[in-house]
Amino acid sequence: QRWLLGAVAVLLTPLVFGLGLNIVLGNGFGITRDLMLTIALGYLLIAGTVFLLSLFTRRDWLLVFIIAQAQRGSSSMVDAGLPISSSIKAVWSVLPPFHLILPGKPVLHGTALIHVVAYGLAMVVVALVLLRVRPLGSGGRA
Repeated sequence: QRWLLGAVAVLLTPLVFGLGLNIVLGNGFGITRDLMLTIALGYLLIAGTVFLLSLFTRRDWLLVFIIAQAQRGSSSMVDAGLPISSSIKAVWSVLPPFHLILPGKPVLHGTALIHVVAYGLAMVVVALVLLRVRPLGSGGRA
């Protein structure tokens, strides 16, 4: 339930701030569909990963931050034309695709969108299944 409430809060926040900016500063601060989709996809990946990792460790948020930053760093290296080892690419391919969610870039579509949605939903489903076997209080979260 907390995961779903978090989704509502994360998606309502930019709408409320956008409305406030429009009231105070005038038009021009609209919240676009693409921005809301990027925020929703980001929440699905990040919160899904935190939810899954919270069954095993209390440092779930820290691990997600480290993974996301490492992927963004690797992605920046690829964008700059620097070589990335095949072992890093192999590890990168099984981790959550945080590098695909980039605010300010065009919204995902096609196989990238399917990959992000499927990965995020799979993590949530796996966490829910494991939650029946391993409650939050029995592992990392005491």
